[in-house]
Amino acid sequence: MGAHNEATDLTVDTNKKETIQSVWNNYIEELYYQYGHDAYNGTFTTCSRLKIGSLPDDVDATDANAVYEYLWDNTEKWENALAVIVKEEKGIQTWLIGGWAAE
Repeated sequence: MGAHNEATDLTVDTNKKETIQSVWNNYIEELYYQYGHDAYNGTFTTCSRLKIGSLPDDVDATDANAVYEYLWDNTEKWENALAVIVKEEKGIQTWLIGGWAAE
């Protein structure tokens, strides 16, 4: 079986006491609802968990393509998806998440 790179962005409202982990968990539950529990469904549910990371200085957080390339280069099939924060303003955080989804 193969894998493909998967990507999404999630918004976290820290004013409402949300965390990236709680928003991620809700996102994963929605994916299970939509695509089922098949181990090869091609979604983030095939990743083992979410790892919180940070971008190195040479990756521009405003360049989504560069961020996703970094995320995909630093994740593997069946392993963790990787999340990095790319923007924060007035308690609203934008996270980009990438990983390899088994299919």
